[in-house]
Amino acid sequence: MVADRRAGSAGGLGLGLSGGELMALALGAGYFNQLHFSAEALGIEISDAEVDVRVDFDGDPLRVAGATVDVRLAVEGSEADKARLLEHAERESTISGSVVNGFPVSISQG
Repeated sequence: MVADRRAGSAGGLGLGLSGGELMALALGAGYFNQLHFSAEALGIEISDAEVDVRVDFDGDPLRVAGATVDVRLAVEGSEADKARLLEHAERESTISGSVVNGFPVSISQG
């Protein structure tokens, strides 16, 4: 995987994902995977799932101001099963749970 900046921005060549795009990817992939782990744990079969993520930035210096995870989900079961699955996945998601609860970041020189 290549991380880069937009072409022409701080020497970037536009060859890879930006840090913000990688954050959105981590949120989306983590939640998508958790949906499947949760479905298995609850005995619910997913027939279709799609996750889109939008990360909003604000301020100077630029910081993440929020993120929205949009889930389109179809299950073999009732609407109650679907709601139970979504609730379980949100509660158990490692990535989004870590971001929501916050965690310290330490930057050191190797």
